[in-house]
Amino acid sequence: MSPVEVHIEGDIAFVTIDNPPVNALSAPVRKALFDVIENIETMEHVRAGVLLCKGKTFVAGADIREFGKPLIKPILPDIITVLESSNKIWLAGLHGTVLGGGLELVLGCSYRIALESTRFGFPEVNLGIIPGAGGTQRAPRLIGLENALDLVTSGKPISAQAAQAQGLIDAIIEGDLRTAAKEYLADKQIRRNDTQPIISFEKAALEQKMKALPQKARGQVSIIAGAHAVMLTTVLPLDEGLREERKMFEEMASSDQSRALRYHFFAEREVAKISEFENVAPLPFQKIGVVGAGTMGCGIAANALLSGLDVIVIEKDAEARAKAQSRLNDILNEAVRRGQLSQNKFEAPKGKDLFFESFDNLKDRDLVIEAVFEDAQVKKDVLAHIGQSVSDQTLIATNTSYLDLDDLAQASGRPHLFMGLHFFAPAHVMKLLEIVRGKETSLQTLATGFVLAKALKKTAVLSGNAEGFIGNRIWQAYRREIEYLVEDGASPYEIDAAMEAFGFPMGPFKVADLSGLDIAWAQRKRRTATRPVSERYVDIPDALCEAGRFGKKTNAGWYVYFEGKAQPDPAVLGVIESARQRKKIAPQKFSAEDIQKRVQNIIVSTGKKLLEESVALRPLDIDVAMVAGYGYPRWRGGPMFEAGLSGTK
Repeated sequence: MSPVEVHIEGDIAFVTIDNPPVNALSAPVRKALFDVIENIETMEHVRAGVLLCKGKTFVAGADIREFGKPLIKPILPDIITVLESSNKIWLAGLHGTVLGGGLELVLGCSYRIALESTRFGFPEVNLGIIPGAGGTQRAPRLIGLENALDLVTSGKPISAQAAQAQGLIDAIIEGDLRTAAKEYLADKQIRRNDTQPIISFEKAALEQKMKALPQKARGQVSIIAGAHAVMLTTVLPLDEGLREERKMFEEMASSDQSRALRYHFFAEREVAKISEFENVAPLPFQKIGVVGAGTMGCGIAANALLSGLDVIVIEKDAEARAKAQSRLNDILNEAVRRGQLSQNKFEAPKGKDLFFESFDNLKDRDLVIEAVFEDAQVKKDVLAHIGQSVSDQTLIATNTSYLDLDDLAQASGRPHLFMGLHFFAPAHVMKLLEIVRGKETSLQTLATGFVLAKALKKTAVLSGNAEGFIGNRIWQAYRREIEYLVEDGASPYEIDAAMEAFGFPMGPFKVADLSGLDIAWAQRKRRTATRPVSERYVDIPDALCEAGRFGKKTNAGWYVYFEGKAQPDPAVLGVIESARQRKKIAPQKFSAEDIQKRVQNIIVSTGKKLLEESVALRPLDIDVAMVAGYGYPRWRGGPMFEAGLSGTK
């Protein structure tokens, strides 16, 4: 059966692509589509063609599995050329997502109409390539250089409203696309988009965008290449620009960065596929309880509310409840501003109580997440109260970063229905969610955790029970190594610069200042009694905390802060030098490459230990965790991928 169907109604040919799940433009689809369009060209009684797709979405891109392999003709540019030079009027009726090659395809049509819920984008930069079928050359001629730069270099989709305002589509319609297409074509003539001139632009604004791109790219070549391709439209006619774009696309498709980004694309989809869960039915959940209205608890509650779940928050302290309500309103207001939440859905929580004092309010909850202070005894007391207050079927989870999950599970009174849900701050923003398995956690409980993660739009990674789980175990080793580097001769500012040049969005000492140095200090003090005497210990961070330097919140940490901006501080260098002299350490010189290699080595060696101890199931779990939660450069694939380890154990 052909993946492309044709139905003639009067003088209109309706061409429908049916290639589930996302109607990707695979070789069989391209061949069938090309043949259909060529055949329609010969039909004298047909004056127009309409491109449609079955299923939940229009074409959501190319078939990524074909990347890096020999090209199979016809290639997408061949199809678009036929559409663009056709003697018929071609209209695209769009729904779902119109991404990558799908968007390039419809740019070859005379007209584009879409349902209001449709989204449009060029995600190619996220795969280490650029649009290769005319996207960088046709988009600027329709929507202007600035809009095209944003679309191509960000990789982020835009709404139908934004697309119409920019000129990417011609109309937003309601109801049936086929009916709307017939009505829309009633008075239309062929429109040649290939003859459109470049829309006038503000030179200063464009230059500003171009200057900001290297910082945004952080070493990712495809972002800069995409911008360069768009700018070709200012100096080359369409046919020459298309040739240059295609040449760049083919070179980048075989690059190391593209291979790494494709690996990570599939790793993110593979991470939730765990063979143990294949035939396990997750428990239903809709009503969520969160205990603790601090920063994490409020963020978790906001995330659940934004995902359409029924949420209540338990907090004993009245002042904390009031602060949390204000914080929650700020988060929801921002979601409305960004278009992530409708005004109606924003108003809905205001009509009912969300914050309560008594654990008795948890009786009807399907899942309760404990998110109180990171202290084992405090958490055990709270979990015991939760276990006594909820039904026998209620799942209980703890949001802990380091504590022993099995110890906490026993306090809950139901270890088989207990799991760790390690959210990352801010919980309503960060994508990573570590789902932690205890000794007695049931498969059904874990499977439900993964379904919850999907509902919350999180990237979930399964972890075994070990201090720090996957991410924080690696982060601890990373932090120790950079502290050794500081003691051995590197400055925190040299280390931050080296790791930002490596591709991290922020250096580790800036991250520490942002998180608060007092948090790690408290953890170190808890470990003092059990720390081996032989273990190397750097006390420079302790000295900073003892001086009241807790990071950005006190305007002084590893950096000093003026009007919120971090600046290197000679006083910190003095503290470091005193520590070296006291320990009789002769400082060494370290290049950026030396620093990067030492950090990479410690991350990979720690990752290998996690695999040996079965804390992490597969190398890809480590790669996904480090990219989603810790800013490891996506374009590198992940630390284990870079080390040459395969995605599966």
